[in-house]
Amino acid sequence: MLTIGLFPVNMSTSQPVQSADHGTDDARLLQGYFKHGDHDAMEEFLLRHADAAFHCALGCSGNSADAEDICQAAFLQVLLNGDRICDQANFNPRGWLMTIIINTYRKKLRQDASRRQRNEESIRLREQSFAPDDEKAELVSVAIRALQSLPENYRLPIWLHYMGGMSVSEVAFVLTLPENTARGQIKRGIEQLRQSLAGFTTGAVAIPELLSSAALPSTPTALTASFKALIASAAAKTAGAATGTASTVVQGSFITASSKIAVTSALLLTVTTVVTIAFHAGGGYNGTKADGAPAPSLAQAADRSQVIDKSLAAILDKKIDVVYRRDYLPEVLDDLDKRVGLRSVFPKPVGQMFLFSLEEKQITVKQVLEKLALEGRLEVEYHGDEVAFWKKADDKFLAELEKKLKEGNVEARCEAVYDLAQLGDKRIYPFIFRGLSDKQEAVASEAIRVLDGHAATVRYGTNVQPLFEILSKPLSVPKMAAYKNELMTLLSYSRDPRAFESLIALLKDMDASVRSNAALAVVNTRDPRAFESLIALLKDTDANVRSNAAYALANTRDPRVVEPLIALLKDTDTNVRSSAAYALGKTRDPRAFEPLIALVKDTDVKVQHSAAPALSYTRDPRAFESLIALLKDTDASVRSGAAVALGNTRDPRAFESLIALLKDTDASVRSGAAVALGNTRDPRAFESLIALLKDTDASLRSGAAAALGNSRDPRVVEPLIALLKDTDARVRSNAAYALRNTRDPRAFESLIALLKDTDGSVRFGAAAALVNTRDPRVVEPLITLLKDRNANVRSNAAYALCNTRDPRAFESLIALLKDTDGSVRSYAVFALSINLLENAQGKTALDEYKKVESERKAAVKSQPVKPSAPPLSGDF
Repeated sequence: MLTIGLFPVNMSTSQPVQSADHGTDDARLLQGYFKHGDHDAMEEFLLRHADAAFHCALGCSGNSADAEDICQAAFLQVLLNGDRICDQANFNPRGWLMTIIINTYRKKLRQDASRRQRNEESIRLREQSFAPDDEKAELVSVAIRALQSLPENYRLPIWLHYMGGMSVSEVAFVLTLPENTARGQIKRGIEQLRQSLAGFTTGAVAIPELLSSAALPSTPTALTASFKALIASAAAKTAGAATGTASTVVQGSFITASSKIAVTSALLLTVTTVVTIAFHAGGGYNGTKADGAPAPSLAQAADRSQVIDKSLAAILDKKIDVVYRRDYLPEVLDDLDKRVGLRSVFPKPVGQMFLFSLEEKQITVKQVLEKLALEGRLEVEYHGDEVAFWKKADDKFLAELEKKLKEGNVEARCEAVYDLAQLGDKRIYPFIFRGLSDKQEAVASEAIRVLDGHAATVRYGTNVQPLFEILSKPLSVPKMAAYKNELMTLLSYSRDPRAFESLIALLKDMDASVRSNAALAVVNTRDPRAFESLIALLKDTDANVRSNAAYALANTRDPRVVEPLIALLKDTDTNVRSSAAYALGKTRDPRAFEPLIALVKDTDVKVQHSAAPALSYTRDPRAFESLIALLKDTDASVRSGAAVALGNTRDPRAFESLIALLKDTDASVRSGAAVALGNTRDPRAFESLIALLKDTDASLRSGAAAALGNSRDPRVVEPLIALLKDTDARVRSNAAYALRNTRDPRAFESLIALLKDTDGSVRFGAAAALVNTRDPRVVEPLITLLKDRNANVRSNAAYALCNTRDPRAFESLIALLKDTDGSVRSYAVFALSINLLENAQGKTALDEYKKVESERKAAVKSQPVKPSAPPLSGDF
């Protein structure tokens, strides 16, 4: 066992093993200083992380002198700004500190001209300081030099992971990157190091192990002394400023405004080496962007974007009571949409980058958005009646991807397009559009696929005008005909009048699938002329068209839609009634309440359960009591639907009633009550749900597993993994889905094993849980699953393989083009389109398939259009 800084490294593997997490204790120390003036607590915090901070700065700058300056500046930011964030939910003190180190380095890099003069010194210091005193010394020295020559977007993630002892998730947090992007940068950086060291004999020693074994220098004594001087100066000035002054507590902070000014002055005099570095070089928790500049307030964002609509201005001023517990961005914004009608957009990758917690009464919507942006280090803009959120990416990383898109081979260009789409930066779109016009179909189709997650935000991106011309060009290219629906959706979000005219014409197309997709797309244009056309589609002969038209009308928020939707609740098709219920709830019209309450008693379970979230959208004060009464209905499915609806209201008054329902005589009701408890996000529900995982009733175990998957509490992972061996197939399947939501790597091996389960629904759940992984270990098991007897399982396996982009799957995916099931063939086409690259055999196979499929569709189109049968769900 070798010790690097504060973190022990297990030399038997290439992965660092971090010591026990001090997160809770660190937060306590910071609170002790900022709330109670305990300067010893701050000294303990600074000295605890001194080595880690210095090593991080050393990895950034490459020399000790710059590293000391960076650390002094960063610790100054802790003293000046820590009071703003030490009470925040999900606060990660060490991650916050390392983020400040990184941002201070970047700030200094731009300002310090003397850095060029220190580069020569840095090579000598690396050779002297980083090599352990053993037979690997020369190799380590060479590896360190190679690492320091890498671009920053590879160098920093590798340094923090292998030499700083951070997990990949911690690296992602510190560098403000999606976790998958951080993992990819580490992987590609190691591969570049491997190529750089090709001329050296490393024997059996892996490059990660060489890096992990580097004996990093201890924190210089002078730097430690300066930390203590900072704290002593702060203590003296705080005491002096407080003398004769009423030391009032402001926003829970111990330091008053006057004393903080005095402390700031003293600290700046104490640390003369850092006066050239701006105060706000720190991390995102103190309201800064990734590059160290202050993050814009909502007002500032509004000034530099489009005019705020009056309706949005009124919404922002509304006061509400909020309770958010570990909620993702989409969940918070969905709640605000339900409650006050807030329209919002954000790039899909931003949606699950952070968890947000907030409990406050009578807070304005504007203040909620400010806190949300601060927690996620987001930028906020206003565009008419919409709020847009962005996540600024690293400039150098963007430049690296742009270069790869210009100069790389087909595979590299595909990878660059994918990596760009994992960012939430408004500057990515011109680069992705370059991929859209690529001569290689694999690159262009990848661009179309990834833009799906940015459809709502692309029109607000940087330099994307004229958007209509950019997106309409691929429609005229024959090879892109297979992506007509995706391009149609993107065009609709351009809000160009020409897009509207094109989509309106498609609403009368002979092909029902074209009319159906056009209905969903035309509403995105926000053109008032779309209303009458969509109302007419509610009487279409095709059930899918009627269903999509109803769903689209939900976004118009036009009161004229209420009566037609109420009439549609009597449609013979289950999906149509469900879409009508959803749309009615979104109208928030008082006329929707009675029909939706009646729908909870519908004969179809799917329709009953669609009424539940619709009722939560209405926010009608009558809804709660009506749902409580329905918990005593004689029909078990009604009780179950009412339970789900109550869970969606998140009303704390529902807790006791749902707990009582866990003893219902019907298994489906007990399961529904368990799911509803999880949806309430009531902290009292957690222990009850954990206990239910060991209940003798399989329905309760199944419901509890599904509910706990939404909790995002790391404590659920081990109990859920144990549940994968449950004797009941429903329990195993729900546990697999729940583990997918936790995104915890501990579940990987167990989910792989579950792909061989004897039950189709379980295999389906396991394949779905592995859809977003790009771990090469998943490829062979998924290839085997392509021959599964269950069509749904084969489809999920094909989709999961698409995301791995592994060439081993190629032959099996080609074979899948002859599958007897149409949906399986569709997934095979999609997967091959993403993974074709330059494989001539694959292109030939795909072109032949598209030709045959086109002839088949032409034959079908010549026949009279018939209403489609409702799709089966959950049928294994």
